[in-house]
Amino acid sequence: MVGASAPSHTLHLQLAPTFNSHPLSFDSLTNTTAAGQQVSVTRLDFLLSEFSLSRDDGSWLHLTNSFAFIGERAGRASFELSNLPAGRYQKLRFHVGLLPETNHKDLQAIPPAIL
Repeated sequence: MVGASAPSHTLHLQLAPTFNSHPLSFDSLTNTTAAGQQVSVTRLDFLLSEFSLSRDDGSWLHLTNSFAFIGERAGRASFELSNLPAGRYQKLRFHVGLLPETNHKDLQAIPPAIL
């Protein structure tokens, strides 16, 4: 936990989904699978959770109560991770979806931190 006097920073993240190394197209049969099938994507919504940042020394900073809802079709492709301590970070990791224990909690027990 970052102390009240410690400077905190915000990391801005922007997702750009691709399909076979090309920008994802919605409602179009321009997305071709490895088997040669053309598919149309009409919706791409998901939750991200359990964010961690790798420090220069190889240790991980685990962020608690950090969630992001991504709704690509609706233009919700960016989010922020706030209150990060100053430092150099090499990697970002996260879960797609929620851990079972979070998913089954009473919503009122989860802080209003969903981005």
